[in-house]
Amino acid sequence: MQIALGQTVISSDGQKLGVIERILLNPGDNVVEHFVVHHGITLQDDLLVARLEIERVDTDGVHLTLDAEATKQLPRFDYSFAVTDTEALDLAASSPFQGMIFFPSIPTTTLDLPLEQAAQVKRSESESDPEQPNRTPGVVIGKGADVVTADGQRVGYVIEVEYGESGTLETVTAQTGLLRHHRLVVLADQIAEISDEKIELNVPAEILPLLD
Repeated sequence: MQIALGQTVISSDGQKLGVIERILLNPGDNVVEHFVVHHGITLQDDLLVARLEIERVDTDGVHLTLDAEATKQLPRFDYSFAVTDTEALDLAASSPFQGMIFFPSIPTTTLDLPLEQAAQVKRSESESDPEQPNRTPGVVIGKGADVVTADGQRVGYVIEVEYGESGTLETVTAQTGLLRHHRLVVLADQIAEISDEKIELNVPAEILPLLD
């Protein structure tokens, strides 16, 4: 499934809820878990929506399985929370990517909990419980994040991600060019580091597929 950052999110009863602002990945298995939907005026109103709540994507936007009333129970994304530097290093060591910025994610089965409660789940508990793989910090891909190649060249900014049926990240699409826009497709295994504002690649620009 392809999800464009900035795409409109629509409830099952046709209400526009906001736009996709960020995408959260599980750093352990590179799976898309949640989407941050910019909702309202301030960041404090941004909603955290589980990938499994997406019913379909079409030209109108991203359609959820939840109606507008049910989305009022969704947790808010906490922009202030981040793990310590030491914890980040420990987590990155076992991750397919290195040097990531980590933010909290919560299990799909507890989306009715306030995000503050979900963030209090101890990392030791999630590591000891194989049945709760989602109780790990998430990796954030932000709207408009720069894409930088292995030789330090900025080639564009993120506009879209694609993931498979199981949620595994497959590609990231970047838009490049000032006057005449093109799109560059980056495979997941070509990504070296991810942060909210930048994706660093392990390949040079010339091998990336260029689309019109």
